[in-house]
Formats: sequence, C-alpha cells, structure tokens
Amino acid sequence: GAVAAGAFENLADAMAKMSGEGQVVNPRGGACADYHDRKYRVFRRMQDDFAAYDRIMNSKEEEQ
Repeated sequence: GAVAAGAFENLADAMAKMSGEGQVVNPRGGACADYHDRKYRVFRRMQDDFAAYDRIMNSKEEEQ
C-alpha cells in the first residue's frame, strides 16, 4: 500500500523502512516436533476428508 500510494519507490525500500529487525527461530526437536508432526497429519486428513465431502455434496448425481 505504501508503494502504491507513492510513499516509497519500491517494495524493498518500503520493507526496509517499515519493518523491524527479525530473528531466526529454529524449531525444537524431540517430542515437541513429533507432536506437531502428528497434529499436522491430522490436519491434512481433515482437509482431504472435507474435500471428499464437498465433492459428494456438490455432485449432481444421487448415490444409490
């Protein structure tokens, strides 16, 4: 928005002026990583299931 409004010439300049310094956060391993891996697998399954349900509900043909 700041670039579009003419406040900055380009995105790189806008980002440099409008952002603070960041830091890299490295993930922890072990049980915490295992937990989040399993949680992500559940999330992906839910997404896949929802897509299948959506196909069923939007199908023009009735199942017998």
